[in-house]
Amino acid sequence: MKRVRITLPAVVTDFGPALQSLGIALKLRTSLEFSERNDDQLHVVAGGVDADLYPELEHPALLACIRVFQRYERAPKGFQVKVENPIPLMSGLGAEAAFTVAGVIGASNLLDLNLSRDRILNEAAQIMGRADGITASMIGGVATAILLEDRVLYRQISSSLSGDVVVILPDVKQYNKRISRALPRLVSYEDTLLNLSRVPAVLDAFQRDQLASVASLLEDRVKVPTLQKIIPGYDEVVQSARQAGAFAVGISGLGPAMVAFAQSNHVMIAEAMQAAFLQQEVPSRVWILPLDRQGVVITMTQSA
Repeated sequence: MKRVRITLPAVVTDFGPALQSLGIALKLRTSLEFSERNDDQLHVVAGGVDADLYPELEHPALLACIRVFQRYERAPKGFQVKVENPIPLMSGLGAEAAFTVAGVIGASNLLDLNLSRDRILNEAAQIMGRADGITASMIGGVATAILLEDRVLYRQISSSLSGDVVVILPDVKQYNKRISRALPRLVSYEDTLLNLSRVPAVLDAFQRDQLASVASLLEDRVKVPTLQKIIPGYDEVVQSARQAGAFAVGISGLGPAMVAFAQSNHVMIAEAMQAAFLQQEVPSRVWILPLDRQGVVITMTQSA
């Protein structure tokens, strides 16, 4: 019986002006195990954070598996997915991207497809509709990636990024229901141009570990102005983090998770951000995480 265990890191995406093009992998890793069954049943056994958020047969890892089965018109008789996940779901920290990559890899192994890295990325990106988070989660470190029709163009940035990243997740009621109504359908030419013109400098700063020197270029005029309105105390949290020593603060993905970059004083920054949220009567969870340079880890076993 085939069994494959896959672990992948959380990711920060859409940081600063680099929207849907930059991913940063962090050492908060989810683990999924795919195994054949002797019967014709499909089961997902979810454990860890937000384990009951998805109905069993609607889990992103299972749906990604099924997409691969459909593409290749083959499927195992029955199989099980066991999930142990510490990454909060629908938080902007890339759990869904990691699940999707794991689902593609799991299906590849269950069917003996031996899909290449590029093919796995292409399949996962088609499912997600974007490539930045799935690429960073799979290859680790700092990566830039875009989906062009049926293929992913990506590059791992040889980042010497030092220091940990402070990640804070406020408990904002009904946040994800409010996003779709809040995001603008159109943005101004001036704001779009400001974002695009700064992306090359930001990528170079990640590569050279000089984010602090370009902190003023990390402003986002497209996403943040809308999302900050539905995160209570956003401005106060950013100000508190900067006063405690952070040189860059922003929203990860579509939020509500926020991240702060700093070279020191990470505990002080985390405490300051939590205190600012509590002033708004918003509880939060916080992590201090290093960059994950490993990316995906796959362990395969075969039993009688």
